[in-house]
Amino acid sequence: MRIRRTTVWSLSLLTLAFATRCRDREAAPQERIVVTRTIPGGAAEEAGLLAGDRVIAFRRAANPPANPNSFARPITSCLDLVLTEIEQAPRGASELDIERPRAGAKPRRITVPLPHDLWRIRCRFETPSTAAAKLWEPLAQAQEHVDQHQKEEADPAFYRAEAAARKAQDEHLLALVLDQRSLFRIETNRFAEAIADARAAIEIRARIAPDSLELAQSHATLGLALTERRENDAALPELEGVVQVRSAQAPGSLSLAQGQQLLGRLVSRREDLERAEKLFSAAYETVLARAPESRLSGTLAMNLGVLERHRNLFDVAEAHQRRALAIFRRVDPEAPIVADVLINLSVIATQRGDLVKAEGFLRSSLDFLRERSPGGPGEAAALANLGIIQLFRADFAASETNLLAALERFEALSPNNLSSARALTNLSTVARALEANDRAERYATRALAIHRNVEPDSEILAYDLAILAEIAGKRGQVPLARQ
Repeated sequence: MRIRRTTVWSLSLLTLAFATRCRDREAAPQERIVVTRTIPGGAAEEAGLLAGDRVIAFRRAANPPANPNSFARPITSCLDLVLTEIEQAPRGASELDIERPRAGAKPRRITVPLPHDLWRIRCRFETPSTAAAKLWEPLAQAQEHVDQHQKEEADPAFYRAEAAARKAQDEHLLALVLDQRSLFRIETNRFAEAIADARAAIEIRARIAPDSLELAQSHATLGLALTERRENDAALPELEGVVQVRSAQAPGSLSLAQGQQLLGRLVSRREDLERAEKLFSAAYETVLARAPESRLSGTLAMNLGVLERHRNLFDVAEAHQRRALAIFRRVDPEAPIVADVLINLSVIATQRGDLVKAEGFLRSSLDFLRERSPGGPGEAAALANLGIIQLFRADFAASETNLLAALERFEALSPNNLSSARALTNLSTVARALEANDRAERYATRALAIHRNVEPDSEILAYDLAILAEIAGKRGQVPLARQ
């Protein structure tokens, strides 16, 4: 991500452009925007917004030095509401003016302070027959399908939303559709398509909203998609840029904490655990103060649990994972991340030597994923870990079956990646135990090639060489054995 130098005048122009879009929309008769639902774990739920509330206006307090000026605007469309959440809510303390209908009486006007900037709110137009309502409706349908994890229905709804935005030549709406579809495609393991959508959104937002949090949002989406596809080197500048922009424009926000979480997860994959801990800890401090029961809080607890496991602090690690599991089961019980936590709990149980408990967690994870997200990285990880447990229990045939199934899924997601190499190394161990030396040699040779290309300093590379040397020695190939 290329970071433009942010100056006072560029931010002032951005605010002016945002306000100009508001005035343009105010020229038409004001639409009424109605809350359809609040999603658990968001600021809207915590603030007490209800389905049927009409959203009238938004205000944000000044928050120097990053945001020395206050901001206020009417809300005249659902797009306005979403873009305000992205662009203005992270910049300071915010509130919404709403009208709450009352039976047999005039609506009650209420000012609702929002506790943080991740609102998790869905809306529609009160009058569905207007042109603005019809333009928004396909995206509203797509959002509803995503919230309900209705994957087959979400895809055509997103295509309808994209077509509507293109026909209306509404680039802000089009960029939002592309960004949200990218996140949906990440969840459904279609990473190449997700990357294409995120890059298309970036191209639009870089032109119509440069130096903005709106643009940073699409860079965050791209960084996440690249991370999930194991393209770590490409993801790193994207996510570092997101943290830089949000640190400058929205210090102390959950938006910044979210960026820190994504970057921390990426650098932990690159074995930079010290930097990962700093990022996770900074984000977690913010989240615990502002949104302790949010989805983001659960994600950070999960990631901190992984770090503590690497330090062999298993009690602390398990406490983090169980807190994450409790949060996710409340705020998003159908999300694939529930299975990720179960896998993490199985790894902790394995390292403690409780293989029965570990296998139970993994089988629960597999049942969950096969019903909701088959074929993805979560299922691959669960199968790989199940294969390792069966290896420890000397159930070699079952271990090889599950490791091969994991390898097939890893390769389908991204050929010759590090997860594939780990599965191949474990397969070589299983094949040696079965005295299937030809298979063991094939597995170890492939693992060695990937490790040399992707992680040449890995200690596991030495293990691949040791397996190959052992096989060579058994065959009487002494020069090969001495390698």
